[in-house]
Amino acid sequence: MRALLLILTTLCLVACASAPSGGSGGGTAYQASYDARLADKAQFGRVVIGGFLETTLRGREEYREMFRDHRAAGDWLPPTMYMNRYADANTKYLATFEEDVDLTTGAVPGVRIAA
Repeated sequence: MRALLLILTTLCLVACASAPSGGSGGGTAYQASYDARLADKAQFGRVVIGGFLETTLRGREEYREMFRDHRAAGDWLPPTMYMNRYADANTKYLATFEEDVDLTTGAVPGVRIAA
């Protein structure tokens, strides 16, 4: 539960920091582009935080798919490039390079890394 709260707090901070300030919006083309990027970030935050809350608090597993593959929420997300890095409690890493100083061994016994 503590990890979920940490993730939620981080998502909220990112979304709040990225939300449009409600300024005049007028002016240069750069300002219009900047305002559009802020609006996209705010929309992304709403979708991701909403999906996270639906999955964790209401148990709606269908929202989990958007974290595995962003295309599952494609109609809701701003059109841009996305990169996923999904992991859950069932994820098993073969090599993390954090287990020891020997770069030829993996995280799981028996795993060998060679060039």
